[in-house]
Amino acid sequence: MPAVLGFLGAGIGLAILGISGFPLASPVTILPMIPIGLGLGMLFVPTSRAALNATPPASHGRTSALLSFGRLLGAAIGAGLAGVALSGTLTADTVHQTLLFGAGLCLIVGIPASTILGAGGTTAAAAEPR
Repeated sequence: MPAVLGFLGAGIGLAILGISGFPLASPVTILPMIPIGLGLGMLFVPTSRAALNATPPASHGRTSALLSFGRLLGAAIGAGLAGVALSGTLTADTVHQTLLFGAGLCLIVGIPASTILGAGGTTAAAAEPR
């Protein structure tokens, strides 16, 4: 359930920012970023838990390292893309379209995927006694 709420919060915030004409350079821009941040934060725990439950206890260190690497790689790519956006080479229209694409991914792909994967039950590694 937290993953569904996370995708929902992130998707709604991104959709609001993606509305053509929504100001991207004003203090009002902070408001839709609140559900984005909360939503993405709600995705970290279920993702980590699912990955650790799917691996044997002896591999938890490597699994955790891969999760951290993926988050840092995503942050680096996001910072680079933000730098491109802030350098003035992109138009507001392009940014709005990209934000709507991200919202669509969260709402159309993320929510159903997290619902399906969340309903899958426990894995064999999770069922083993620790």
